[in-house]
Amino acid sequence: MNCKEAKQHMFFLAEGEIDPGLSDAMHKHLAGCSGCNHVYEEIRQTLHTLSDRKETKADPWFAARMEQTFRELQSEPEYVVFSPAIRYLRFVPVAASFLLALYLGIHIGSEISGRHTDTNGVGAIVSEQFDDLISDQIYQRSFETFFLTNGE
Repeated sequence: MNCKEAKQHMFFLAEGEIDPGLSDAMHKHLAGCSGCNHVYEEIRQTLHTLSDRKETKADPWFAARMEQTFRELQSEPEYVVFSPAIRYLRFVPVAASFLLALYLGIHIGSEISGRHTDTNGVGAIVSEQFDDLISDQIYQRSFETFFLTNGE
């Protein structure tokens, strides 16, 4: 018997579920092969450790509690499904807020631009400086040229 065949049957030998003829061949191989003997002893120790473990008793009322929990979950009322028209109504406040913000932005922007065209206060000064820039044709020349010639 070679090591490959011996390793295939080691678990069955350790459990005692092997033919007597094969068992004799396995014991002869294990006596001559230290590597296989080491693997066999580890399997036996593992099985011995597993057989010595204490059995855990289950709580007798566990199944009843789980069954009760499942029944309670199944008996809970289902959520109400709204029609598509009602689902789209949730977007109305968002759309109204957007439209209000747009209106206020346009209104505030027109008020601010109306102040700059005033001829009574600060708007007059700003418009005069703007007119001077247009008359100097700053927009028709490059900025580098304007600044290098000091605006002349």
